[in-house]
Amino acid sequence: MNKDQLVGNLKIALGRLHANMARVSGDQSRRRHALQLQEAGKVQRTLGDARQIIKHSIKHSAKQHLSA
Repeated sequence: MNKDQLVGNLKIALGRLHANMARVSGDQSRRRHALQLQEAGKVQRTLGDARQIIKHSIKHSAKQHLSA
């Protein structure tokens, strides 16, 4: 797990917490902010996933190239 995946997951969890608090208090502004935070977390986590896939792909490709 890289930094972007970790921070993305934290943003999603924090957004869910804020959404639940907004639901209880009825604060629509806070709810919208919470949903935006969750979406930002999903984007950051996806970026981290892509970075990890690329890193593993390069590593695997280099091993194949060296063994050939």
